[in-house]
Amino acid sequence: MSVVYETGRLNLFVPDVKCADALTDYYKKNREFLRPWDPERSGQFFTRAYQKQWIKLELKEMKKRQSLCLCISKKSHPDVIIGMIRLSNILFGNFCSAFIGYRLDKDEVNQGYMTEALNKVKQICFQELGLHRLEASTLPNNKASQNVLKKAGFRYIGYSEAYLKINGKWQAHDLFELCASPNCQ
Repeated sequence: MSVVYETGRLNLFVPDVKCADALTDYYKKNREFLRPWDPERSGQFFTRAYQKQWIKLELKEMKKRQSLCLCISKKSHPDVIIGMIRLSNILFGNFCSAFIGYRLDKDEVNQGYMTEALNKVKQICFQELGLHRLEASTLPNNKASQNVLKKAGFRYIGYSEAYLKINGKWQAHDLFELCASPNCQ
């Protein structure tokens, strides 16, 4: 796993096929913990073969600048994935925007890791990629995720019924945004 970005305690890196085992371990360990916030996952999702294929597809999307996926590990344990941040639907031109989603290992929550990683990804988005706006959504009852977004400077912009199909059903979400320029806040 090659380090792409560093924070005080973390490494953020683009996954490659060598990460398939670590990613599979992460998802197996957190299967039940992530279930309320993830789409339905087949048993195949939790296999090395599936993760390897997913990484290959993700790398193709990143090459086209449509997404950016960064796995997260602690500097003290660089071979263990503890989370992930993914930008999707990256659009340039007049829009310069992306959706951001993230997940963290159940044993690593409430330690500031996701806030630390998200702050680094904000820099990448606004300074390196030249994006203007990031959008995020959470289930209304996911106060921990909402707190992470607020700490990172995101602001609440609304509520959307049946926004995403999560855990097998269409669910409402709270919507958040962060803009590069202060006049959009």
